[in-house]
Amino acid sequence: MKMLKFLIIICGFLCLPFQASAQTGSSAPHQLLVVVYGDILTSTNYLPHDQTFPYQLEKRLRITGFEVKVVAMGDPEFTTSTALERIDNLIGRAPDLVIVQLGETDMKRGFSHVGFYDNLLRIIQALKKNGIYTIVMGTKSPSFNGAEYVDKIDTYFKRISANTPVYPYTLTGISGVPDMTMGDNYRPNANGVTTMVNGVYGMVDTGLRWKLDMINKIRLQQRQKR
Repeated sequence: MKMLKFLIIICGFLCLPFQASAQTGSSAPHQLLVVVYGDILTSTNYLPHDQTFPYQLEKRLRITGFEVKVVAMGDPEFTTSTALERIDNLIGRAPDLVIVQLGETDMKRGFSHVGFYDNLLRIIQALKKNGIYTIVMGTKSPSFNGAEYVDKIDTYFKRISANTPVYPYTLTGISGVPDMTMGDNYRPNANGVTTMVNGVYGMVDTGLRWKLDMINKIRLQQRQKR
């Protein structure tokens, strides 16, 4: 009987998930918080919960081994101006990583591309100032805004990518593909959301490992001071 219990315990250890590796050796798992700060493209309003971007991303991260919660703090009609106004609410949640996916509403309404860029920069700067790892998902302007407007938006995201991880286009592999979108041929369906998650996942994985490494370094310094 003792031998049987011993074998069960050993089997339990061998069957543990990849969490220890994903946590970069942390002795005590840290509950990570990822916030999706976005508009209609990452909205949780039009899909069943288990098909949404936050849910699918969290599920994949947990399979990898991260102890993580992914939540949405955006709005389907979010403009960069509104997002900037509410940035303190986001920072107050003390997230470890934020995915900024904005611009669709600005582009559709033809808002100033200069204002869009300025708002987005201020959002990114505020997050980084508070030690929050930031990833940006890019957007493209509809052609009806004119060639100059389209080019400016592309240029802005290239500038941002010099200092911040940028997934170039949120709808890569999705836009215009019937099997990836809702009936409007625009909003990602469950398959489209999976494609989005797959596209940005590498950046999120890298960001969380960086965050955990920083947490472990701080813990080590605290132990050395005792």
